Amino acid sequence: MVSPWVIRVGNNLTGLFEGKLRGEGLRIIYKLDETNSMEIKAIGVREDEEIYDIVAKRI
Repeated sequence: MVSPWVIRVGNNLTGLFEGKLRGEGLRIIYKLDETNSMEIKAIGVREDEEIYDIVAKRI
């Protein structure tokens, strides 16, 4: 099951959400717009916060 959580890590990723696929060890970082359309920013393994650093560089 994927549960959304607001991300507030060392990088300023406020307004983005995180879905976790725990069995697979994956993180899905996404943003919702006014119409609740999902814009996926990144999908990856959470190794040492690396996925968050990747997203911070993309936004």
